[in-house]
Amino acid sequence: MNFDPLGGATAMESALSDWLTKVLIPFGSTLVGIVMYVAGRGGVPFWALVVVGGYLVVVMGALLFSPAKRVISRAMDKRRQCAMTKQQYPRVLQISSELQRLLESNRSDTIRSLLTEVGGWSDVEGRTAFDVAHVISLEAWNRSIAARLNRGTYEFIECAADLSLIVFYLNNLYVGKRQELEALIAGNKVPIMRLTYLKREWYSRRESHAALVRDWAAVAKAINSGVENRICPECYENLAPLI
Repeated sequence: MNFDPLGGATAMESALSDWLTKVLIPFGSTLVGIVMYVAGRGGVPFWALVVVGGYLVVVMGALLFSPAKRVISRAMDKRRQCAMTKQQYPRVLQISSELQRLLESNRSDTIRSLLTEVGGWSDVEGRTAFDVAHVISLEAWNRSIAARLNRGTYEFIECAADLSLIVFYLNNLYVGKRQELEALIAGNKVPIMRLTYLKREWYSRRESHAALVRDWAAVAKAINSGVENRICPECYENLAPLI
């Protein structure tokens, strides 16, 4: 059973609707008939007015319950989202900045630069050149997110959703390249001197990427807890060292 932010089950609205149509309305029809009968015999007594007034109050309450609950629920969702945005905005901005650093082509301490280097090793049989086009597109996408974030928080939810996709795609790309490297190593395609360097550099450079993914996973979980519908993946495959 799903529960709304006010703590009531969503089935309550259905039960209330059934009660309104099967109990209140038939009771009201009977009540009107009784009051009209009494009125025809010499006026409406005070107790009848009290009963009719009470009935109308109950009916109006039943009719207004669902709309009022939705309005209050939306207000609570908005308040929770605003609080989450205020708390997570600096972290998202920081992660976007760190991601941009890891995606830049002029750095020599990143997974991107290592994969580009390995793709140029002519003595590694079966190697494949690292296609940087996808990384370049992710880099441009992240730049646009950073620009939108720097203008304020009004696009925060959209930016967070986009950033989560970038992290997800990039991590999957690197995990796939790791599997390719493992296959080359298992097939003895990498010369021993290259292999030592490759394992050392992969281990060293992957940590920055792995740390960013861990940080983002924590932020994504916090963001999802502050919105009505989950917008960010929270689980990412670990980019392990080369064996």
